[in-house]
Amino acid sequence: PQVDVQELNNELVFYLSNPETSNNREEFGDPYVENDPNIVTPDFLADQTPPIFYDDTFRFQGYQVYQLAGPGISVNDVEDPSKARLVFQCDIRDDVVDLVNFTFDDELNANIPTKKVDAANEGIQRSFSIRQDLFAVGNNELVNYKTYYYLAISYGYNQFKPYVQGLSLIHI
Repeated sequence: PQVDVQELNNELVFYLSNPETSNNREEFGDPYVENDPNIVTPDFLADQTPPIFYDDTFRFQGYQVYQLAGPGISVNDVEDPSKARLVFQCDIRDDVVDLVNFTFDDELNANIPTKKVDAANEGIQRSFSIRQDLFAVGNNELVNYKTYYYLAISYGYNQFKPYVQGLSLIHI
């Protein structure tokens, strides 16, 4: 998203928007939707009566904003609390709750769950205020005229089938 910030006394007010050139133009009636060519319904499921199809579409779900420890930190660093800390999160009001990704661990020979989003399900909020420095030691109030670094991301969601540890992609 595009981020505009208004500086106030010991406070930053953030405004999130998606310009017409964005791939997430929700306010223009065209929210982020992307098909994943790697999600393929096996033929035996599609041939059933009634047929079963995997959902291969990711859809916009919400925003996260991180305070960064300094310049040069990227989206690849958001899981490192010494570099990035979540200061704001909002998501669409729906039945989608916590988002968990699974990464295969060769040592354990299993998928390891990692919670990516703790959904509040309170709806999309396009403006919010920050008054605390999450990297401060002692008094965490924002300091006027100090440079702070933030990263805003939007994220999508897809659950093409219920996850069951140990089952391959062809099972439901």
